[in-house]
Amino acid sequence: MRTVPALKGYKTGKRNNPVMQGMASALSEQDMADIAAYYASQTGLKTLKK
Repeated sequence: MRTVPALKGYKTGKRNNPVMQGMASALSEQDMADIAAYYASQTGLKTLKK
């Protein structure tokens, strides 16, 4: 999963995005893992068959 490393990067300042840094700064390690698990569980965009 790439979500946790990305969130950690925002939290530490290694990734530069003021909005994401503000959001990630309040996240715990467990919060990051939970967010990553949520996104990993999504099945993706559903489309209608023609």
